[in-house]
Amino acid sequence: MKILLADDHDLVRDAISLLLSRDFDNPQIDLASDLGELLTFLDSDLSYDLILTDLYMPGMQGVESIAEIIKNAGNTPVALMSGSKNRTDIKTAYELGIRGFLSKTTTGKALSNILRLILSGERYVPEFYLEKDEHLIVPINGAKLTTREIEVMKGLLNGLSNKQIAASLFIEETTVKLHLRSLFDKLEAKNRTDAVIKAMKYGLAGSFI
Repeated sequence: MKILLADDHDLVRDAISLLLSRDFDNPQIDLASDLGELLTFLDSDLSYDLILTDLYMPGMQGVESIAEIIKNAGNTPVALMSGSKNRTDIKTAYELGIRGFLSKTTTGKALSNILRLILSGERYVPEFYLEKDEHLIVPINGAKLTTREIEVMKGLLNGLSNKQIAASLFIEETTVKLHLRSLFDKLEAKNRTDAVIKAMKYGLAGSFI
């Protein structure tokens, strides 16, 4: 597997390179520190399996530069990463054709799983980007379920274990437990079974399908 990794911080490049070397089988990783170096790599080599680049490194002119990278990348999937979460820039980047956006606060294990998803041909959209768009009102007490709570509830209704739900959502199992605790509070449920019964009783189950 061959990856082009671009970021202007040495620490970030080194950390991600170590992570990729640990979680993937002998990856070849080329490193760039700005847009110019990234484009130089692409001018001489189009055999990359993935391009992972910082959104705001030197030389980048916002989403205009993303369009240039995608154009020069050919069929190679492009994923962005950043410590900033500007929804407008991210939305435009998806419209231009990026295959995923990763926050720099993403855990190492989740990052590897997300990259595997992108390498398999899928598109990854982060939770925070969806969070604003979908909520479900609980008729019991008027509480709102977040997008992630809805996804966890789908897992419950499908009979998945915490570990299986975590794997399907690319999050830690402890995070699933936190979402479940919030779900139980909002549904006034004592446990997993009670939560499923409440969802069915109050007509919520169909909203999770």
